[in-house]
Amino acid sequence: MLMLLMSVTLTAQVDYTQLYYPTVNRAELSIVEGDYENALQSFQTAFAAVHFSPSIDLYNAAVCALYLGEPATAKPLLIRILGRGVEPQYLWERLERFHPELVADWEALKAYPRVGIYEAESYRQEIYDMESLDQEFRNIEGTDEPYADTIAAIDRQNIRRFRELIAEHGFPGEQLFGAEKQILTTEFPGLIILRHYLQGLSRKQHPENDLMEILIRAVKAGQLEPNLMAQLLSLQGKTDLRLGGSGVWVFRSGSETSGYVVEKYPKEQLEKINEDRRQYGLDPLADYHRKAAFSLQKARERGFDFSKYSTTNKIALDRTAYDRILQSFESLR
Repeated sequence: MLMLLMSVTLTAQVDYTQLYYPTVNRAELSIVEGDYENALQSFQTAFAAVHFSPSIDLYNAAVCALYLGEPATAKPLLIRILGRGVEPQYLWERLERFHPELVADWEALKAYPRVGIYEAESYRQEIYDMESLDQEFRNIEGTDEPYADTIAAIDRQNIRRFRELIAEHGFPGEQLFGAEKQILTTEFPGLIILRHYLQGLSRKQHPENDLMEILIRAVKAGQLEPNLMAQLLSLQGKTDLRLGGSGVWVFRSGSETSGYVVEKYPKEQLEKINEDRRQYGLDPLADYHRKAAFSLQKARERGFDFSKYSTTNKIALDRTAYDRILQSFESLR
């Protein structure tokens, strides 16, 4: 019993921003560079340091192993993903074109049962009900402006309950609910609730009610992916923490388009951004941009999943605004 308590205590103290995400960041950069051996080694180091690794990381590690001709290393990783609820057919369709050597073992792999550790179905269902309420007045045909006060009240009600649920059960991610059936994702049930609340918070300037502490705590516990946290904080409009997490942009004016561009920063500001990013398990902004380019241009054709880096914002502008805004951006390379 004492050993069990010690194990639980040590697990609870693991800080993913120190022991996991930086190593996974190196693994992903090795994938971008085509160095699958170092990528796999980094993934294995990261997996050994924590009690839970997101399925998207297990998947990319498995693809590295398959490229290296190590199916025996890939299979346990795929089994862990299948055990979390990902549908075998979905996973197979992602892998078969690149790695037909799995065919002989696939029947045995896809029969692997979902691990019965997820006991938070009522929590998940309550969040789904809250999401339906979030959309009820936003989905009314035409403008939702007449319902602005009602929508704001629903957002406040939802976020109050969301806070209570997180305090009682933990953050609503893959550790609690398992994986999605037909997608590998870093997103989570209730994300739309947080996005709408944080957008409203930015407009109404109520910093005393922000969710920054909850989000950072979830990242440190491995329950929320750091890039997703950065995107959420950018919605909130925090001015004391710039993580460069607004993703990739495409601006259009008439028939002219900017292509993929990213915001550019003065050197001193970039150094501060990179230091803030390091504290929360994020890689330097230049590496993030390299991964975003890989995600948009090469990742899928090579069988990897870099979807967390491909958040793309598309905006149509008049010519004057188009020319002005491009002065603050540079091409994604």
